[in-house]
This record gives sequence, structure tokens and C-alpha cells, in this order.
Amino acid sequence: LPRTVAPREESVKCVNGPEKKIFMPGETTLKRHKSAASGVYYEVVTPTVAQVARNQFNCQSMTGARLENQPTADDCFGSHF
Repeated sequence: LPRTVAPREESVKCVNGPEKKIFMPGETTLKRHKSAASGVYYEVVTPTVAQVARNQFNCQSMTGARLENQPTADDCFGSHF
């Protein structure tokens, strides 16, 4: 089964600055966050990615793996962990 049954097109603020209209995955796959220190960032929150991140950093309270939010490519969410 697909994680996002009905992708929705939304206007979102990208990590590299502009707003873009894109199809968003479901919130059980990718979540948007904002912090005063680093601005907008996205986190992959699938169960497998979350568990790997918890094990890697020995932190069982982690909810997923944060994507890089530096504008290094023409992407909206970040291109890597």
C-alpha cells in the first residue's frame, strides 16, 4: 500500500526560500517543522527511518530523521540526511 494514498497539491515554503506549489506526501512520511534557530526544515518520519535514527543517535525520543535544510540544490525539502 502507498504511504500517501491521495497526495495533495499545496503551496509550501521550501528550505531554499521560495514558495512552490508541489504535491506533498502524507504526514506519516514527511513533516514540516520551523525553529527560530534554523528556520523551516523537513523530517522523514516513516517507522523504519525513525527507528534507524533512534538507534544511530541512541535517542529513543527521536521522531524521524531531519533533512538538510541548507540550499544546496533545487529541491524543496532538503536533499539528504
